Amino acid sequence: MSASSEAVAATDRDAKPAPDAAPADRTPSDWPPAPPGGWPLRTARLELRPVRLEDATAMADYRGIPAVTSFVPFEPQSVADVETAIRDRWNRVTETGGNVELVAELDGRVVGDVVVFWHAADDDSRGDRPAPGAAHGARGGDGAGEGAPRADAAHGSAEIGWVVHPEVGGRGLATEAAGALIDYAFGALGIRRLVARVDALNAPSRRVCEKLGMRAEAHLLENEWFKGRWGDEVDYALLARERRAH
Repeated sequence: MSASSEAVAATDRDAKPAPDAAPADRTPSDWPPAPPGGWPLRTARLELRPVRLEDATAMADYRGIPAVTSFVPFEPQSVADVETAIRDRWNRVTETGGNVELVAELDGRVVGDVVVFWHAADDDSRGDRPAPGAAHGARGGDGAGEGAPRADAAHGSAEIGWVVHPEVGGRGLATEAAGALIDYAFGALGIRRLVARVDALNAPSRRVCEKLGMRAEAHLLENEWFKGRWGDEVDYALLARERRAH
């Protein structure tokens, strides 16, 4: 599988520049909320937990690979880039929305990360989300596009994304990590509906969505100019009640 396999799904390839004034930080002291069994989330092979500053080197090891960033809204990231995201953007709640960023560990090694994020219902700057993670996808990045799915707290809706190190690609780890994130979002966070926005050429992430039981709701043709080409986008969604029945 190529380095971009299982590399990402979800959001914000053309996010607008950050506003002059940062949104007011409203992050609770115990954020992100722990699942019923406490941290970490455990799957058959992985442990997922909130990202820490000391994870930056391991995350830059895969986020810095050019092929991994083929379908994401950023260029290869350095350790300093990841440290800035950890300090300033990830695992935050502000007046315009919030996010939860978790790393996935395999045998004690960070091999990927997953994100869920949402927007306040009255946030008019929908292209200006805190860019919580490694996702790619929609026009405006967060539901601002014509016909794009909503993602805001008032509607119980959020978006998800994932990135997995290509060294462990092709083993189903993206599906495993994203599945754990979905259950956490529907449970501990009380989310009702999740969406993932995937470049139509990103076949591995489309397969992840399908394995997770997500429903393909739209295929947007040439909906945006992205990294030198007109890109198609496929929007997937899943309701909490559908997950319970899956």
